[in-house]
Amino acid sequence: MKQKIRRGVTIILSSFLGVFLGKALFLWWDVKKNPGLYAMNSAPWYTRLWVEGAALAVVFLLGGLVWLLSGRIGKNRTEKK
Repeated sequence: MKQKIRRGVTIILSSFLGVFLGKALFLWWDVKKNPGLYAMNSAPWYTRLWVEGAALAVVFLLGGLVWLLSGRIGKNRTEKK
């Protein structure tokens, strides 16, 4: 059970990281291609990446917590048997 939980957490965290990196690369490419569109905004173009990066950090913290708790639950179940 512990391995299934950890594998699921790994897949989910890898997916979130991949989506974030893909969005960041696309945004960087779009800024290089169309700088005038982003010059009109009052905030810099990378502000959206800061917000999404903070959300990603929260997801990784929660995923790490689940990862650690799954190890403790597995230990407790094996000790009781």
